[in-house]
Amino acid sequence: MKTKNKLMVLEGIDGVGKTTVALALKKALRKRNISAILYESYESRHPGFNPLKPLVKKIPIVGSHLFYLAGSIYKSQVIKNLLKKHWVICDRYFYSTIAYHKAKNSNLKIGSLNDLLKPNFCFLLTLDKKIRKERIRHRAKITKSDLVTKTQGSLPYKMEKFLKAMNLENIDNSTSIEETTKKIMSSMHIK
Repeated sequence: MKTKNKLMVLEGIDGVGKTTVALALKKALRKRNISAILYESYESRHPGFNPLKPLVKKIPIVGSHLFYLAGSIYKSQVIKNLLKKHWVICDRYFYSTIAYHKAKNSNLKIGSLNDLLKPNFCFLLTLDKKIRKERIRHRAKITKSDLVTKTQGSLPYKMEKFLKAMNLENIDNSTSIEETTKKIMSSMHIK
């Protein structure tokens, strides 16, 4: 009997290893004959709202908030279709949209998000700030947001605080990608 495909979401601030862990999880699932796809791989071929992102940087924060919530709804619908054939691993979902905009002081009042597909598993990756800084230094591509340190009052600090308040399963990624992958697989009861 085939098990139902699952949606796994990895949340966290920039530079904590979400993409690296997502790739490791995909590989680990495939070793167990579970077909898995990274949502971001699909999105690179079907950009959806992404071409509009540069324009959003020029509008007030409430407009940005609405744009990213609409993007989350779109993403949710696409994921529903992908789940027909695969497990889906998603590097950030609507939790980050909410946390980011709260950290940026958006005063948009959000009603129910019942129309969004809820993940089967949602993990908040955290990382010691010294290890985060060291890992970022070794990246091939570094963004401006990667370089913002997580100090009290900074955007990464506030964002992580709001993500932690959402009661996602916290996974410390300070050891190794292999150990983090094992923790996540164990949490999902996959041996």
